[in-house]
Amino acid sequence: MPILLLTVFFQILCGIHVVKTGQEKYWIYLIIILPALGCAIYVIAIIIPELLASYKGQQVIKKVQKKIAPTRDLRTLRNQLKISDNVESRANLADELVNLKQYDEALIHYKAALAGIHSENPEILLKLAFVQFNVEQYQACQQTLDFLIQHNPNFRSQEGHLLYARAVEAVGNSTKAEQEYETLVSYYPGPEARYYYANFLSNQHRSTEAIKQLEEIQTYANVAPKYYKNIHKHCLSKVRKLYRELTQPNTKS
Repeated sequence: MPILLLTVFFQILCGIHVVKTGQEKYWIYLIIILPALGCAIYVIAIIIPELLASYKGQQVIKKVQKKIAPTRDLRTLRNQLKISDNVESRANLADELVNLKQYDEALIHYKAALAGIHSENPEILLKLAFVQFNVEQYQACQQTLDFLIQHNPNFRSQEGHLLYARAVEAVGNSTKAEQEYETLVSYYPGPEARYYYANFLSNQHRSTEAIKQLEEIQTYANVAPKYYKNIHKHCLSKVRKLYRELTQPNTKS
């Protein structure tokens, strides 16, 4: 009984704080539905950062809010678009849709943002190309990037270049894809370009060359600082997996 009373007491305190400080209403629902856990999350996400008033605290709030209400920002951006339909509101909404992996709708808004004087905007064109690649519109992705390059010859993007190589590979132009990958591995700062080049070589049944590329990645990673390994953790995991598949083809991953 004392534990139950204590829980109710904290629920009331948290509820009062929600109302007085004008927090989002979903906190009330969370506190009611999950008494102990809801109060704990609220204290960690709202009260403590509020007391600390720190930048880190604000980041915690955003992360928790994103977990609890992942479409909260999406609703806000949809409303902003209704109020003011312009390039910025379209692009911002599309960005959030991409974060939520709602690529089909994001395509619509990126294309709508490429209107008038913004029809050649390199940043929006690049984002459109990324979405087209994610929905497997590889030919369209390459065409978008070709258009970007044609109308913005001084625009530079390492990620855009890597995307172009992958799109060219996906449409079956292996000669051009290899040329792009060879250029990329000469300057790309992370392991991603060399990994995709190795994957390309593997698909071309050139395992020896692919293994060499993977070994170069792992040799550098072994002596690289810890932050490098943390930043590229996902890619390095894929490198190890592909390396095992090529060197131990009968071993299941």
